Amino acid sequence: MGYTLEAMLGVSANARNEPDFEGYEVKAMTVPAFGRETRKAVTLFTPEPDLGIYQTQGVIEFINRWGYPDRNGIPDRRNFGGVHRANCKHNLTNLTPKVEGYSLEIPDKFDPSGVVALRSDAEDLAAGWSFHKFASTWTRKHSSAVYVPAMKEKCGDKVRFMYGPAILICEGTHLLRFFRVC
Repeated sequence: MGYTLEAMLGVSANARNEPDFEGYEVKAMTVPAFGRETRKAVTLFTPEPDLGIYQTQGVIEFINRWGYPDRNGIPDRRNFGGVHRANCKHNLTNLTPKVEGYSLEIPDKFDPSGVVALRSDAEDLAAGWSFHKFASTWTRKHSSAVYVPAMKEKCGDKVRFMYGPAILICEGTHLLRFFRVC
């Protein structure tokens, strides 16, 4: 739905970590019906990690260690995904996301050498995003974002996307705001 929305706005598919339409990052947000709020999870970041086994030993080693067999039965395929919640071990990857170098007890301070980490039970750093990388990519991409409600409808063999008029505009963000929701 997101690619279709961006194409309708004249935005070519890209993987740039910056807003892509009129200074905004445009996101389609699936809703059950227009005019009804949804509590669906929103992807907060997608850049590749700059620390951990993912970085030092590569994505194949990372997937071999923490990926899981395809849930649709595709043989010889391993996946990595799902919602990873802060300080909660994920049931398929067995990794726990942690924010290291920030404490809710001192909310306006953080350690510049800190990391957003995916840790194994043995505390191996499977993947990590330094605060420096995280702050520069996340803040640039999400400081101005527009969420457009979207619905998908199947018509025989065809799929039709519809976009609602009541958009959510989010402006101004800071790394500490992200840490407070973790």
